[in-house]
Amino acid sequence: MLRFRVDRAKAAAEKAVPKVRAAVSGATYWLGYGASFATVFSYTMVKGLAPEVFKAGCRDGAATAQKTAEELASKLRAQPNRRPVNPEHGTDPSGPATQPGVA
Repeated sequence: MLRFRVDRAKAAAEKAVPKVRAAVSGATYWLGYGASFATVFSYTMVKGLAPEVFKAGCRDGAATAQKTAEELASKLRAQPNRRPVNPEHGTDPSGPATQPGVA
């Protein structure tokens, strides 16, 4: 009797797996579609309607952000012996102790 139930459960699971996989695949597709549509649509609308000075500021800000992020990433990669950060306090555990409320 138990073997019969196990076989039925296994057969039901084998039938369900392709359906679940197809549902996840479809959801992933539509998530990518929606994200890309929203991004491109918004960009195209702003590009077409925004004043030129706004566009210039966006370009300059993006270039500066990219340069700053690349420099920071380069510095962080160059420090192989970094001490771990205490996630509870966001500080180096071997650093000086601080007292709450003291400025």
